[in-house]
Amino acid sequence: SAESIIRKHIIRATSQFGIIVCLD
Repeated sequence: SAESIIRKHIIRATSQFGIIVCLD
């Protein structure tokens, strides 16, 4: 789904800054 793709991009972007994001 589009949501899963968007979430993956969000996780990749934030991980570059060392930020852990938990998405429900």
